[in-house]
Amino acid sequence: MRNLLLTIMLLSIAGIFLLFWLAQPEVFMKKTNYSSNAIDRKFDSYMLSISMLEFSKEGKLASKIEAANTSYFKESNRIKLNKPKLTYYQTQDSTRPWYLKADKGETANDGKNIIFRKDVCVWKYLANGDKSELKTEKLTLYPKTHTVKTDRKVKMISPNGESVGVGMEGNLDTEVFKLLSDVQGIIHGR
Repeated sequence: MRNLLLTIMLLSIAGIFLLFWLAQPEVFMKKTNYSSNAIDRKFDSYMLSISMLEFSKEGKLASKIEAANTSYFKESNRIKLNKPKLTYYQTQDSTRPWYLKADKGETANDGKNIIFRKDVCVWKYLANGDKSELKTEKLTLYPKTHTVKTDRKVKMISPNGESVGVGMEGNLDTEVFKLLSDVQGIIHGR
């Protein structure tokens, strides 16, 4: 009787061993799907605490972007930025750069523009120490033309007053910003 139980146990263990030995693990059975939907969920590279510098043709510092972390998606050629901070030096000789910070950022159109989202704040310190700034929830920067655009509500604050509107186009070099609709403003007299 003991030999019969021992034989049954050995045959059971051998059967279980063969079952696992001959079965392919699920990981090897699944095929990798490289469709655009799969790529959006899985990044190709990931970087922590990045700092990227861009220089003009003359060799001057044009911009500096920092982020807590970034994810790169090879198939769609995009970079997602977490907590981006941008320092943008104008093409003219200027010692006072523009600063930008947001919760999220993302390159689009093969890097032709950068979209900043959630709590976007852009500001510049003026010669007298005052500050001009604008706040919105989404802002698109076009680095080649040094322009910015948004279709969201914008609040512009300067030492001379405040303006609020929906939609904006602006040029960082000429410092001309145009609110597109529902514009309201308060002007402070000096």
